[in-house]
Amino acid sequence: MQGYLEPMLKSEVYNPFGLNLTIMGSELFHFKLSVVPGVTFCELVEEFQIYVDEVPLPFPGHTLIAVATSVVIGGFVFIAFLFQLRNIHPLRAFRRYVRGNTANSSNISINS
Repeated sequence: MQGYLEPMLKSEVYNPFGLNLTIMGSELFHFKLSVVPGVTFCELVEEFQIYVDEVPLPFPGHTLIAVATSVVIGGFVFIAFLFQLRNIHPLRAFRRYVRGNTANSSNISINS
């Protein structure tokens, strides 16, 4: 439909589903909305203005949090894979460290 109407009207025809507006900065924006001629019995044209004040600054917080989380989880999975591959048991080593090495303790007895 768009390809058929653009040569007839000699202007661009926008589909509202494919139209994306990005408003950047604080200023007055002017829009003109019209319906394709022949669709209705009267010519429907509307012009409106929007003043945007104090636009929030763009911040890629969601993307940064998602990337950081995936890197941390991927790092944990990679370290667990390396421990499994090399047959390393960090929990056993930690238990031995906490309990102390009983194999090398001295056997000194005092006889009275």
